[in-house]
Amino acid sequence: MVKAGVIEKVTEPTDWVSLLAIVQKKNGALRVCLDAQNLNRAIKRPQYNLPTFEDITSKLAGAKYFSLLDAVSAFWQISLDEESSRLCTFSSPFRRFKFLRMPYGIKCAPERFQRVVAEMLEDIQNADNFFDDLIVWGKTLEEHNEALEKVFKRYIEFNLKLSKEKSKICQTRDTFLGHTLSSDGIAVDKSKL
Repeated sequence: MVKAGVIEKVTEPTDWVSLLAIVQKKNGALRVCLDAQNLNRAIKRPQYNLPTFEDITSKLAGAKYFSLLDAVSAFWQISLDEESSRLCTFSSPFRRFKFLRMPYGIKCAPERFQRVVAEMLEDIQNADNFFDDLIVWGKTLEEHNEALEKVFKRYIEFNLKLSKEKSKICQTRDTFLGHTLSSDGIAVDKSKL
């Protein structure tokens, strides 16, 4: 995590020191999280209205092509300012470190990530996100591909990374947020029933 620029050593005193928690993801991999229970009680959560499923899917009428993209280690792609970084100090058996990137475990992290990506994509038609899940769509292949190219360029411009393994490009039928998308419309994913 030090080599990746996610954390760095701390030698000066800090007001907050948390522990780490290791959480197993669905795929069996481990995720390092800040156990920020005490810090979370002191954080003022930013006011940001998160989109609903209906907010996103209401835009998909007539869409026949879909790309579903997923951000790599989403929160770690967002840099922290110096003050926030010091608040995200944690102790290990060896020394103290602070996060330079937004850690998992901070209560405002989902809203912050949602806001960054939503603002980044706001002028691109046929693209929207729900946290780290991004959807690009089009009624025609040309419309879809044009939107997808703009999204890729924007991700490069903002130096954000997408998961090649978890992304699905130019699908005519796929699942997004527990619903099946196709040219026939939107239906509840039967595997979730």
